Amino acid sequence: MTAPIDADALLAGPRGRRLCLELMRHGEPASEAREHFGQLVFFASYRSAKANGVAVTLLRSSTADGPGADAPLPDPTPAELADALDRIPLPHLDDATLTTALASTVDAAAYWQEPDGDDLLMVEPVVTRALRRVAEHVVSSPATAWWSDRTAPDQHLVEFDRPEFRTGEPPSWSVVGVRAALQQWRDARVAGEARALRERPLDPSASFSADWWSTPNWIGPVTTQAGPDGAPLGLRLVEDGFGDTRARVRQLDVQPDARVIEVDGPDDWARLCREHPLEVTASHRHDWYRATGRAGAWVSPDWASVAEIADAVHVSVAGYLLTAGRSVPVDESTASVLAGWSPDETYWLTDVAASDAPAITWVLDDDGRWVREARGAATSQRHGDR
Repeated sequence: MTAPIDADALLAGPRGRRLCLELMRHGEPASEAREHFGQLVFFASYRSAKANGVAVTLLRSSTADGPGADAPLPDPTPAELADALDRIPLPHLDDATLTTALASTVDAAAYWQEPDGDDLLMVEPVVTRALRRVAEHVVSSPATAWWSDRTAPDQHLVEFDRPEFRTGEPPSWSVVGVRAALQQWRDARVAGEARALRERPLDPSASFSADWWSTPNWIGPVTTQAGPDGAPLGLRLVEDGFGDTRARVRQLDVQPDARVIEVDGPDDWARLCREHPLEVTASHRHDWYRATGRAGAWVSPDWASVAEIADAVHVSVAGYLLTAGRSVPVDESTASVLAGWSPDETYWLTDVAASDAPAITWVLDDDGRWVREARGAATSQRHGDR
């Protein structure tokens, strides 16, 4: 186990701040103070997003000619938000509460656009200071002690049931091997960067969007461990998810001597980029400028190069919260963004065999929990598909 999370480090990242907000807005115990804070955040978030050019729409419940239709919208200041935040009791932290807050935090991440209103509010200095007691509460909780753990021995590959993405073709890496596929990926990335340099505008604020992720997407298996409730974390913790309700899960046979690079914070990510840099300025500048506000040179890890020294890269829950979505300095003139990852994900850069055990189908129940599908339900589903 690595060092515990630091409260200031948690508040330095947009996902860490958002986690603290989610806990204070939706945590238990419920109270009038918590409800009042949620209302203030709603209107302040809307106004903040509009002021920063984010396209948002507010639907008012009163009819066009009904009472209150012409009333001005509340306009709480950051100081008022901080004061309301100070009046809320700290939430009870258990596995279920933390996982729900994590899921909301991860789902709200989107690095091809400006931060949303909630994230913009959290960088107001007075609000960030008010969140510090929440961050201290989180990092001192025994329920978060595992967030910095290294890759767990039991890893699970989640395949969501998404008919619109189903091609019937095997993934390319399963045909040529992961490392060969990574070489092809790097060649395509280098060519794409050269093309972007010729064809895309140099102005980072130009209305243009393309590549924004810093993962070896779709190149090899991506796994997570099981969460405290026994469900693989890859079912719940999905960046900007598609609202999936059904998935097949396979266990992977991970060798005990597997070489795994651990990313437990921004320093680890910066080191990875510094030792294995891949230029992505032209292809990423517009999206990463919108997401971070930084204009300049960008790099991402060269995963084909990383594969020469490691079998996998693991981003812990702590590493995600401290790093994702922020501009991470790599050297004096270059930075990077951890984008497209989800907490506790391990990207495999070499071939890994799946267990001989059959895949298990998991479904999202009416209470928002992922559970193993009952045999009878599976049979009914197959009959209904005929």
